Amino acid sequence: MTDKIYVDIGYGQGSYCKGYILDISKAGAGIACSCSIPKGEKVDLLPAEGYILPMKAEVVFSDKRSGSPYPFIIGVKFNKLDKEQKNKLEKFIDGLEQRKIKRLSLT
Repeated sequence: MTDKIYVDIGYGQGSYCKGYILDISKAGAGIACSCSIPKGEKVDLLPAEGYILPMKAEVVFSDKRSGSPYPFIIGVKFNKLDKEQKNKLEKFIDGLEQRKIKRLSLT
């Protein structure tokens, strides 16, 4: 079983690439991805593995790293969320934190 949470990232004129979440908060997320997406680009985060994420975001950071099948890192800022989306995101983040605590207690 993997601890990575994978997402599909839609950007530009119908382009898609794969990625996984490095870090996430109520404001945005850090994502390792398989393609270069320029800063300022609007993206759609398509949930993978049944997770609910805010769908719309903007790339605020983009960089390249080496030695990985996901050679790019992007930082995204979520667009303004309504109350229901905020609640879903908070539950998602709480669930990740609980998984991490449980995993650490087993080691």
